[in-house]
Amino acid sequence: MVIGDGPLREHVPLYSDGKSVTTQWTMEDLEKIGLLKMDFLGLKTLTVLAKAAALVEKGRGVRLDLRELPPGDRATYEMLGRGDSFGVFQLESGGMRDILRRLQPDRFEDLVAINALYRPGPLQTGMVDAYIRRKRGEEPVDYPHPSLREVLEETYGTFVYQEQIMRIANVLAGLSMNEADGMRKAMGKKRPEEMAKFRDRFLEGAAARGCPGATAERIWEQITAFAEYCFNKSHSAAYAAVTYQTAYLKAHHPVEFMAAFLTCDMGNTDKLVEGIDEVRRMGIPLLPPDVNRSDTGFTPDGEAIRFGLAGIRGVGERAVESVREARTKAGGRLTSLHQVCELVDLHLVNRQVLEALVKSGATDSLLPGGATGGGTAGGGARSRLMEGLDQAMRSAGEVQADRRAGQMGLFAPGGPAPGAAPPAPDAALPEAPPWPENQVLAFEKETLGFYISSHPLAALERVLRALSTHTTADLRRPGAPARVRVGGMLAAVQARFPKNGPNRDRKYARFRVEDHDGTLDCVAFSEAYEKHREALVSDRIAFLEGTLAQDREEPSLRVDRVVPLEDAWDSLVSSVLVSVGAPGEEAAGAFRSLRSALEAHPGPAPVFVDLEPRPGFEAVYRIEGVKVKPGPGFNAAVERIFGPGCLRFGRAPVPAPQRRW
Repeated sequence: MVIGDGPLREHVPLYSDGKSVTTQWTMEDLEKIGLLKMDFLGLKTLTVLAKAAALVEKGRGVRLDLRELPPGDRATYEMLGRGDSFGVFQLESGGMRDILRRLQPDRFEDLVAINALYRPGPLQTGMVDAYIRRKRGEEPVDYPHPSLREVLEETYGTFVYQEQIMRIANVLAGLSMNEADGMRKAMGKKRPEEMAKFRDRFLEGAAARGCPGATAERIWEQITAFAEYCFNKSHSAAYAAVTYQTAYLKAHHPVEFMAAFLTCDMGNTDKLVEGIDEVRRMGIPLLPPDVNRSDTGFTPDGEAIRFGLAGIRGVGERAVESVREARTKAGGRLTSLHQVCELVDLHLVNRQVLEALVKSGATDSLLPGGATGGGTAGGGARSRLMEGLDQAMRSAGEVQADRRAGQMGLFAPGGPAPGAAPPAPDAALPEAPPWPENQVLAFEKETLGFYISSHPLAALERVLRALSTHTTADLRRPGAPARVRVGGMLAAVQARFPKNGPNRDRKYARFRVEDHDGTLDCVAFSEAYEKHREALVSDRIAFLEGTLAQDREEPSLRVDRVVPLEDAWDSLVSSVLVSVGAPGEEAAGAFRSLRSALEAHPGPAPVFVDLEPRPGFEAVYRIEGVKVKPGPGFNAAVERIFGPGCLRFGRAPVPAPQRRW
């Protein structure tokens, strides 16, 4: 925004595209003629805060004044000290979470400092590490000159803010604050002639105040180097205020905070999926959308979060408003598909919208036993609703046409009369075979962007954990190893050509892998992509081997081998261990059955038996002459003999990469 004391056209050339007016001069030129240019930053986080506070007031009757939150809240700082900062303004990245765990912030000034320090310059020069060591008492706090204690005390003797440069020039050398600001600008913009003038003025002023010349020279060199990447405290403090507000709400009102967070990300599927992963990690139940309980956005439902209708793909806010109006007309609860179609505006809630509502599970509550939102009940409810959609829309269209023509039948659905019983659930829908669970989940992924009632990995959790060396959560923690194997579902696979370099004519792929603990970004460079391109398909379940890259804010996996699930038992199992426990009277028969199961599934993996021949004594025996191919059939056969959980698998080691990244 450019601000002047009169019409800007009298001072500066302007350009208009019919929508906005733009100056044709740069900031520096504007300042020279006395105009002021200011940036106003719009933050989505402010919307999240407002929505969360409104949800707290509506659901709990607590009115929060975000400007008057209790300072130094212990629960808030403990949460940040754990690195639990997803959704917290400015503190979400992996690198910032690591700093929080090391720093253990316990005061507002720490939040101001890390907002200023978490940038390339301070990180590369070791300033962040020095700040942390000094705060923790692991390094002595010293000051370049005794007079600067007051200036640098709050940052443990480290230079952090532009304002500190100005105060040093003022306190040590006697420059006015206006002169000090000019010095700061000259340093930051590297203007040699101006810096030379300020250097002389600084050294003369310091000498006049009794500071030794060598000390003043050293301090000048320090602040000159620091000025290249220092940050203004006023900006950092304003950000830290928003940081504290979001952290406080997450610590004390997690359901309302995360509901508001998800609502603000409804238009961004990737961010929405990340938010839902966090909701599940926090142990907050996520309930499916429901035409009878959902609002436009995500809302608290007790101690759970209810999915918002506007978050369903293909369902716009005007359609949602029509559904909510229909719910009001029905007395607060819709009881049948026919009633929904009769009461909504079918121009807004068209067939595409109704199909999306059915596929997402939002209409499950319209049939008895179908309100569970998934599984057999959900599949049965949804298939019947989808089968009856055409008839319901035709019937509703006729009723709405009669209503517009002024023809009201005796039983026209103009809304229930006062005191009247609500219509019975629709039993007239045609019978239809229930959708299988994989179809239910596929439709949920299509309409919601993720799985809500279950997950294709649910039945595979055991094998994924058995054959992976790490989960995605393990790989996000500090100290994760370089070579890893992680199993899960591939998502958002995109093949691209490099913009330049020797491989610019060879495709590579970027994608994500998702397991029960979260997601991880992955890249398969040209050689790996060409070798495994048939396996690199979205929604494919596979094991990925590669090198963990931790040189950015978020870790990523540089994949060099992809093992599809169907090949994993052959490729990744090095041995099989059967835990028998203490042999009983039927041991001979059990071992004969085991031998039969082993011989029925020949393969490459050696077999060991772990048993307790007598109390307190454990022995492991290798079965000579028999090797097996583990897999669903073999596993089930052995577990029928010795019970669930009797099998453990030795993992093949992750081989070293054949090339260096």
